[in-house]
Amino acid sequence: MPPKRLTRKQREQRQDARRSGIKELTRSRPRIKPTNPSSSSSSSTTQYTPDQLLDQAQNAFETMAYDLCLKFCERVLENEPGHEGAMELVALVHLQREEVDEARRIFEVCIEQNPDSGASKYMYLGQMSFGEDAAQYLGKGIELLASELEEFAQHETEEENIIEAQESIASAFCSLAEVYLTDLCEVEDAQETCLVLMQKALEYDPNNVQALQTLASIHISMSEVDKARDYLYRSLELWWPSNNSSSNKMNDAQDGDGMALVTQEKEKGGADDNGDDDDEEDEDNVEEGVPFAPPYEARINVVKLLIELEDFDRALTVLDMLIAEDDTITQVWYLQGWTLYLKGDMASAHDSLQRAHGLYLENNVERAEMLQHIEELMKDLVQ
Repeated sequence: MPPKRLTRKQREQRQDARRSGIKELTRSRPRIKPTNPSSSSSSSTTQYTPDQLLDQAQNAFETMAYDLCLKFCERVLENEPGHEGAMELVALVHLQREEVDEARRIFEVCIEQNPDSGASKYMYLGQMSFGEDAAQYLGKGIELLASELEEFAQHETEEENIIEAQESIASAFCSLAEVYLTDLCEVEDAQETCLVLMQKALEYDPNNVQALQTLASIHISMSEVDKARDYLYRSLELWWPSNNSSSNKMNDAQDGDGMALVTQEKEKGGADDNGDDDDEEDEDNVEEGVPFAPPYEARINVVKLLIELEDFDRALTVLDMLIAEDDTITQVWYLQGWTLYLKGDMASAHDSLQRAHGLYLENNVERAEMLQHIEELMKDLVQ
């Protein structure tokens, strides 16, 4: 049987995920390294170095104090016009404010100034672009990341930096594969290209959750359900902590133990309902060697894959976790209602779909296709 291409709806969903992932990308980015580390040391004068100002700008960005971040960046650029680290931070502020055109212009200026070093500007532009442009930016970013990794290895860099570089390359391969799954899906051998890219990602980072999920999605589109299930469950085991053995992790969801994962879902550095810092509590709840859960949007994609594989119980467990983390997301309630409908729990399905419908109208969501499906399901349930 020849491989099936992604449907138009699937491609649009993936493109939406890429667009919504841009702001998530800026939040999870690594800190920009100072150009001269020694200049970041304390000074007896009130004259701050550009690197000290850049560090203050990054702190402001991470606390979402964007106006303050821009002021620090302006001071850096007054002292060092064209300072790439400062320019990138300014572009990221524009991205957070959804001023995409201005962010793109700044990244493009960074490339003109310094085309052969600094992978991050290429990676951001790759996420912001489509089609061949996206593929070219991401390809160049991967090339520069690989060069950085080689340089780290030659200079006996700390293992932590090497691991971080390997993870960055693996994630970059995943981003490039997404382009071939969406914009370039009609290109000859697009699916085969994706498979090659994902294998390269796993060579750099064998436990890359995104790569394993992407492989699961590709094999679903190729009607290779068993392979898809294997890759998806491998990815889940990496962030689904359990006191039981690895082979029993997935079964815990069926028994209801999966709800213990809710405490794991808070992002590092987050706050609890009372506004208290919960870093220490999170660390106590994390098993040794188990990373924090993937971003919210990535876990929504996990649910979609589980639904496609008709693994409704696990899909509902992940949805419960997502709702416990944020109960204002229309799509999550819609997916819960759809999953319950497919499972045959019509009363619960109606409740979830009704909540999704209310949130859709309340939040002015612009996804007509989702609204239409919600209303069709609700109409069917009352007949």
